[in-house]
This record gives sequence, C-alpha cells and structure tokens, in this order.
Amino acid sequence: GSGTGTVTGNVTMQRYLQTGFGYKYFSSPFQAATVSEFGDDMNLGAAFTTFYRYDETRSSSGWVNYKTGTNILVPMYGYAVNFGAIHGPNTVDITGRVNNGSLSLTLYNNNRPFTKGFNLVGNPYPSPIDWEAASGWTKNNIDNALYFFKSSNSDQFSGTNSTYINGVSSDGDADRIIPSMQAFFIHVSDGSYPVSATLGMDNNVRITDKTHDFIKGDARDEKSLIRISAAFSDSEEDQDHFVLYSDEKAGNDFDSRIEALKLFNTDLKVPNLFSLTADGRQLSIDAVCPGEDSDFTVPLGLKTNRAGAVTFSAEDIDGSFRGRRVFLLDKVTGIEKELKNHEEYNIALDQGEYLNRFFLNVYASSTVIPDSDAVQREEFNVYCSKGIIVADFLTEYTGQGFLVITNTLGSGMLSFKIPQAGHYEFPHNLKTGIYLVTWQAGSKQVTRKLLIRD
Repeated sequence: GSGTGTVTGNVTMQRYLQTGFGYKYFSSPFQAATVSEFGDDMNLGAAFTTFYRYDETRSSSGWVNYKTGTNILVPMYGYAVNFGAIHGPNTVDITGRVNNGSLSLTLYNNNRPFTKGFNLVGNPYPSPIDWEAASGWTKNNIDNALYFFKSSNSDQFSGTNSTYINGVSSDGDADRIIPSMQAFFIHVSDGSYPVSATLGMDNNVRITDKTHDFIKGDARDEKSLIRISAAFSDSEEDQDHFVLYSDEKAGNDFDSRIEALKLFNTDLKVPNLFSLTADGRQLSIDAVCPGEDSDFTVPLGLKTNRAGAVTFSAEDIDGSFRGRRVFLLDKVTGIEKELKNHEEYNIALDQGEYLNRFFLNVYASSTVIPDSDAVQREEFNVYCSKGIIVADFLTEYTGQGFLVITNTLGSGMLSFKIPQAGHYEFPHNLKTGIYLVTWQAGSKQVTRKLLIRD
C-alpha cells in the first residue's frame, strides 16, 4: 500500500485459528466480499444463527442476525462468527478485491442500556495495523481503548474481553497491533447524546514487519503497574483482570485518553473485576498519579453471575510499585490481605454486584502498617514468572526442607531441597494448568496453589 503499484483482481486471504471453537470477531480486508465467503468454513444454513453484525442503536442486545449469504461484509465493520464446537485448528479464507487507501466510518453513542456506546469495528486491510501509528488515524469522539474478545474454552456462545490502552494490557496479551481480518470493540465517547464519531484510517497505519496471532498480541508492559485477577476457585484458569498503572496525566475522573471502561464478560463462569472512579465510571484499566511517599486507595467493584468462592490474586506488581506494599481490603470481613505476585485472597460470595466492599490499598515503602488480626501475614510464597518458579521462604527454621509440586490429582511432578529460608528460583517444563506446591520442614507443612501459564 505504500508504492505506486496496485493489486488488481481477486485475492484469497487465509486466517489460521489455533482453535475454531466458539465465536471469533472477524472483519473483511476486501471491498465488497459477502457473507457467503464463510460458507465453506461453517454452516450458514444452520437453524441457530451463527453470524452476527452489531448495531449500537438497538435498545436491546446489539447483535443482529446477518447470516444471509448475499449480505455485504462492509469494510471497517466487525462481525461475530461461530465456527462450532470443534476445538481443533481451523483455517478460514475470504476472496475479493483488496482494500487500499483511505477509509472511514461514522459511529454513534446513543446511550442505550445494553450497547452503551460500544461499536464493533475491524481492520479493513490485508495487513496488520498499528493503533498508535504516528499518522494515518482519524479518531473524532473515539475513546483510546481497544477491546478484544476471547471465546470461552467450554461454552461456544460466550467469552471474555481483554483491553489495551496507552501501552498497557489488561491481561498481558492485548496489543496495539491489530491483526488482519481482526475485529474489535471501541467506545464512542460519552457526551450530549446521541454522540456522533468518526473513525478513519489510511495506509500510514499499516505495518509489514511481523505477523500476529489472531486475538492475541505480544504485549509486555514496561510501565509501573499492578495487575489483579479474579476467578472462581473451581475454575481458576478462567480469570478476569484489572490493571492499575502510573501516569502523570491521571486525575480523579475518567480520562478516555489513558483509561479504559469495563466491557463486561459474557462467560458466566468468569467474574468481572473493575475499579470505580470519582465520577462513577467502571474501569478495566485505571491510571493514577501517586506522590512518591503517599498512600492511596482505589475502590474496586466485582460482579458475579453465579455464587461461589472467588480468588483474588496479584498477577504482576511492576516498576515503581515493587517498592510499595499492596493490600486488598475486604470491608465486610475486615481482612486486609497483602498481595505479592500470585498471592491469593479467597472469599465465598453470592451472585451479585459488589461496589462498596473491596478496596486496593497501596502504601509507600516507608509506611509502617501495624500488626493486627485483620492483616494476614504469609510464611511461604510461590509464583511463576517467565518460565521460572519463584519461591520465598520468610520464616527461619531448623533442618532441611523440601518443596514438592503435584498436579490436582496428587501425582508428583517436581521436588526440590530447601536448606534454609530465602529466595529461590527453579526452572520447569510444566504445562499450563493449576498445581499444588507443598513446603515441608520438620513439623511445618504449607500448601499453595500455583498457576502456570504459557
């Protein structure tokens, strides 16, 4: 798209999916391709609708049946496509005349109760695009956040949302680079309704320097941040994430340039974790500008669609926040739990929305926190980071100790000698999953859960 040559005639483009299970958000890189292009990859004639467009103006759900084969795949619009219940890989192909040059859409925020100003759009080019390209974008009345959908691994009709804004990813996967044929949600800014917005782009936003997995980028945050997860204890791999990060432009109210609203998950087995701003917004990524020696508190919200035990964990504490003390406060139980990487707080909750119960307390390193029954201290911590199992033993003891790692069925996987208290790091080749880690020294025995992720 950067030279004087042109591509004429039909081109066929393929998109490889690591798993074809459930819904994927697609866009077309072609000028006037039709829904029928998906007919060789799925059953468009199925009784249950499997192909949707999204209409922000609707008062009910924004999803609209769009499976008629002659319907045009409009450039820059996104579509939800369900390939069925088969977990194996799938390669999807579309044929047409490639898009090139300037394209734009007019979008709206009508403040409807379900759509809430979110619009499903997509990459219209046969190449990846950069959401933060130095030139080429028109974003009038558009919030700066990207929202990517990940289908559930057990329910083909639901999934979770991950967010990216200003160099920060809610789950560590979402990225500024939008793959070809990838659709995503954006939010038209709130204002005097209905709000009209323009999203436009040209060839300057396109990149050709690397390939990208569908729905997943290669983000690794460089910023000072705290990433917290929440999951039901009987399904701990199905997590939702909230990120608090440091930015000098941050204020008390929502700032759409550097903060991201919460787009709630549709997977009922995954809770929804977010922060609450002074002006009543619910955020998946929240920016703060704390003083170097100041303490501060961030109100958290939690919404669950079923009853069960919920586990809160600190996935990452990075940058300047490593020198601070981070606690989760449960005002109902009175417990203030210090969070380190992969530390946990477990609490049984009924189905519902919790807006005034949980708080994230961040203390300056010099702050002295008095001991009390409400503040729990841990003797042994363990987590996994970049392929290494990290264990800290905080209590002195006599005699040699052992660290044993088993799977959830009790089968032994790894064991290590622990001669004394201190910090230890162990390489491993364990697959993604939940493991039990037991430290035994003399009469002392402590067991922790360990989450391994690729």
